[in-house]
Amino acid sequence: MQDSQKIPWKRIAAEGTAIVISILIAFWIDAWWQERSERMALIEYLVQFENEVIANDALIDAHLGDIAGDLVALHRVFLVISDSDRQALPESFKLDLGNALYLRSPTVGMSAYDDLANSGNFRFVSNTKLKKVINEYKNSADYLDTSYAWAISTYLDYVLPAIGPHTALSSLGWQQYDNHLGPDGENTGVTPDAPFSINAAGLKSQAVWNALFEWKVGKIDESRRLMEMKGLGFKLRDLLRAEIEYQNQ
Repeated sequence: MQDSQKIPWKRIAAEGTAIVISILIAFWIDAWWQERSERMALIEYLVQFENEVIANDALIDAHLGDIAGDLVALHRVFLVISDSDRQALPESFKLDLGNALYLRSPTVGMSAYDDLANSGNFRFVSNTKLKKVINEYKNSADYLDTSYAWAISTYLDYVLPAIGPHTALSSLGWQQYDNHLGPDGENTGVTPDAPFSINAAGLKSQAVWNALFEWKVGKIDESRRLMEMKGLGFKLRDLLRAEIEYQNQ
């Protein structure tokens, strides 16, 4: 019987150690690559969201300008119906009333936020203050989605029953609008130039005043909410930029 060969434990141990180290390095590289990929994806989502917030600022400014015009028109309507000595309505009244009761749907873009939230990368955001402001911004955008529903219900429940019997107002706005089209042929929603009757005496009732006042309160509240969202947008842009720079380190 031949003697057994001596087992080279040192070489086996060295080779085993090398294998273990190689596996650990592979795991580390894989983890590093995964983390890098997730970080790059997060940066991309954050940049898209930042651009969306910047675009929303312009949309909010446009909405605020529209509402300001509505409130000016509504103020002129109030001046007319509160004048007890006035017997005839001014020619501009039908246009002011139509503009004041324009059914607007202020919307802002939130698709980039939805992409970020649905991607699962939101959990990698390191700044807790940024997370808080993002949630506040999302809640503010959600309110705008409900404001149009409020406008519709207020219009149908308060404005139309009070004003409709005295004008050509209907559940779809002004009944006659064929002669008031926009530059591309679209209906602009304001009072038409086509003739229709308005019962001036009927418009001076308390019911009409109350309905228009309710409408005014809603418009002012909508403006306040838009201003709050604009302020959140300024803070959000700064925080997003800081997070993007941090993730790029």
